[in-house]
Amino acid sequence: MKKYILLLLLAVCTQLSADTLDKETLFKGTAMLNGKAIPMWFNVTGNATVEIGNGKNAAISQYAEGKLVVPSNIVNPADNSSYKVTKVANFAFSLCSKLTEVTLEEGIKEIGEQVFSGCNSLASVRYPASLTTIGRGAFMGCKQLKHTLLPENLATIGQESFVENQFADSKMQLPWRITTIPVAAFQDCKLQIVVLSPSLISVEEDAFLRAGACDFYMFDRNIVPIVHDKGISVASHWFATKPQNYDKKSFCNGLLPISAMVPQDEFTAENITYKIEQAGQYPGVFTASAYKKSDEMAWTSEFNALKESVLNPTFPGKWKPEFRVNGIKSTFFAGAEIVKLHHIALPASIDASLAKNTFSQCKALVSLDLSAMKPLNEGESNAILGGIAENTIVYAPKGQALSYRDCNVVLTKDNGQRHTRHFKIHLDDSFDALALEASLAYQLPYSFMAERATFYRSSFKNKQKETLVLPFAAKPQGKAYAFAGMKKQSGTETVASFAKKDELLANISYIYESDGTEISAENVEVNPKVAESKPLEKDNLYAVYKADLIKKLAEEKLLNGIVYTFNADGTAGNTTFVQASDDAKITPFHAFFHLSDKNAGANLKPLFEGEASTDIQKISAETANEDNTWFNLQGVRFNTKPQKGVYIHKGKKLMVP
Repeated sequence: MKKYILLLLLAVCTQLSADTLDKETLFKGTAMLNGKAIPMWFNVTGNATVEIGNGKNAAISQYAEGKLVVPSNIVNPADNSSYKVTKVANFAFSLCSKLTEVTLEEGIKEIGEQVFSGCNSLASVRYPASLTTIGRGAFMGCKQLKHTLLPENLATIGQESFVENQFADSKMQLPWRITTIPVAAFQDCKLQIVVLSPSLISVEEDAFLRAGACDFYMFDRNIVPIVHDKGISVASHWFATKPQNYDKKSFCNGLLPISAMVPQDEFTAENITYKIEQAGQYPGVFTASAYKKSDEMAWTSEFNALKESVLNPTFPGKWKPEFRVNGIKSTFFAGAEIVKLHHIALPASIDASLAKNTFSQCKALVSLDLSAMKPLNEGESNAILGGIAENTIVYAPKGQALSYRDCNVVLTKDNGQRHTRHFKIHLDDSFDALALEASLAYQLPYSFMAERATFYRSSFKNKQKETLVLPFAAKPQGKAYAFAGMKKQSGTETVASFAKKDELLANISYIYESDGTEISAENVEVNPKVAESKPLEKDNLYAVYKADLIKKLAEEKLLNGIVYTFNADGTAGNTTFVQASDDAKITPFHAFFHLSDKNAGANLKPLFEGEASTDIQKISAETANEDNTWFNLQGVRFNTKPQKGVYIHKGKKLMVP
């Protein structure tokens, strides 16, 4: 306390005895106080850069009251020259006891020493993302100040910088760039939970003096912890520390070098006890295995409690949600929400033998990543993959033997290349229904080589035309047509022209007429990808793997023009694109058509070119008169001009209108 009083006295004395201001570098600009302009001093520090104040005196009147906005750009009224504000100089707002709220505009990088010391009415500070440095005693004695999150790019904090400050819910998360917590930085802050930076090198004397009975946590920088009422949880790597583990030393009292940190053997959060399974010398990753000391099998409720983070729609990555967990039991992945899990990655510490039939209820599971685990024997393989959905792609542990499951299991070779003996997708009506229910995004996290790849839809048996997108290239037995462009027919009718193709390329949309068999290919790369969220503004057939893309396009107005879905009832001439309603959906491996012409009709007819010689072609009556060598469908020759109907001419079926 003596040190605190002396520093405040020093601040006051410094201002009372300050030297004459440097008139050559100082100019008076303005800031906004309660929405009105007030005078503020700026000091030129370089070419087109200034700081707030001169580092000796207050930059505004110490009687200023209310909400202050500190600008990041200012104009010198003397010559209209523009400057960027990069720093709030020392003492700039010291002892401004009536300020209640301060906003620092984006672009300010540094808060100097004692800037807000003694601002005992200050309750809120809004930091810019650009802020990297907070100086010594910057907020010392701001007893009303309540911080939420410190700025993410903050790299340096000074001694005594947050003395007597408050933090929302008594929780403080240290930005990951900070390497040192200096002397008395969080003294008297009354903290309960502190999330430390994994970049931390040292914690200096009295850093958390009288801060309270703090619980300290630390996480892998790539993992975003979830701070909530009962503690801190995260989907993967945990660090946990308690002061009592430090042989009477703690972060709250005395010097504790970071090398002295000892992770707990176990800790409890959300009524789950976490036990450290993998230990190592800090800094490193301690992976915790979750288990309950009582009622170990009650895992359904635990998943439901975690689903807010597991099923978070903002989860990073294209295959979401991704969930990482240790110590899983067979009933963990259960319940109504399980259908929304598309991708699961397991950590190295999983005991495969205890995970028997764990994923049997994950019917919409696209891929299961076991690559971090140790190689599995036959029994472990059978246990962990028991009941897994047929279409799930399994990425096997690195170094796994080739004898490991044959179908839809991807192995990693010594050179890092991923491959499988047989990649198979067989889709039936129940898969389409599941895709619609779960908004299934059929995207694989990794590409791989397949010695053989096969694709089959139950709809193939109808031998009708339908849109199709394959995740590999193949030469099918059926007929494939690619979009060739828009054409004008007789009158004002517009049709979408499709050209016959001998090969289906990967991730390209086609209209496909099956002969009833599967599509197969040898030695291909499997690499499915999701269509762009906003397709190009032109006429085209777009690949789609996500069931509700049409609805998203409608709701977010991502496309101008008309979106069509494909319709074929099997009757000749009735194959059309039908204008999609706002709630229309498309199942995985199908496609939609976009027409930029807003004046097009509700239906759009496709024109299929390049048919085989046995197909019926339409000709004009004039053409029919040019050659009298015509036969009816029974093979009888005509010596007169053919009338309206279907005939054989030069080995082709032709229709005379």
